[in-house]
Amino acid sequence: MKHIYLSLKERLSGFNSTFFISLSMFTLIFFSSNLFAQTEELPINSEWLSPDVKNPNYNTGKNAETSNFASLLPTVTANPNIPQTLLCSDLKVVFVLDESGSIGSGEATSVRQGATALANALLNSGATLQLVEFNTTASTINLGTTLVNSTFITNLNAYLGAGYGGKNYNPASSGSCVGWTNWEDALDQVYGIDADLVIFFTDGNPTAYNVVSGGNCDGGLVEAGVTNGESLYQAIEKANAVKAQGKH
Repeated sequence: MKHIYLSLKERLSGFNSTFFISLSMFTLIFFSSNLFAQTEELPINSEWLSPDVKNPNYNTGKNAETSNFASLLPTVTANPNIPQTLLCSDLKVVFVLDESGSIGSGEATSVRQGATALANALLNSGATLQLVEFNTTASTINLGTTLVNSTFITNLNAYLGAGYGGKNYNPASSGSCVGWTNWEDALDQVYGIDADLVIFFTDGNPTAYNVVSGGNCDGGLVEAGVTNGESLYQAIEKANAVKAQGKH
């Protein structure tokens, strides 16, 4: 694993604007020359402090004190380590790409460059790589192969550009149900993928989450346009489930 680690670090030197979030849900790792050392705690955004929370686990209902919001979040479980005995040729990676409307053109360029650099660091190592894209909802992208070889890199570049298989990375906001940030649905896709390492590219706060019924988007299965803490609550619970599978 050591040469992959060093290669990823070298490839990301110079990227500064877009960040990715690890499955700890509260640790942001920024693109920089000190990628694997530079972390900072994710602050609780004031928009998440609304007392209008919908999850019954809060118990305090709509009269909840905003000052108690952090204590109402689920307990964040520890991020599991990748086994040191894992061979590079056996490494299974997932990239999760934020395609929400808040991603500007400059940030989208950074995502494309970062994803390409990371993929090239894995080229011909024997590792596999899968992509999940998300905004209001998420989907797994089929690039024809998961083995990171020259064909994969060609198809990835096509997806990040003009398109591959009818799909392309194109952050956009169109209508009332396109362009929100649903971390939970992205992590739900990850939950169904066999992986060792998950790298999550995002730029902002979650603003949508999944529901069984009664939501305002995706046929009632998503509640979008949420400016309270419920989206974060749901995402943390899903991240905990992903980590329980042993994914880092």
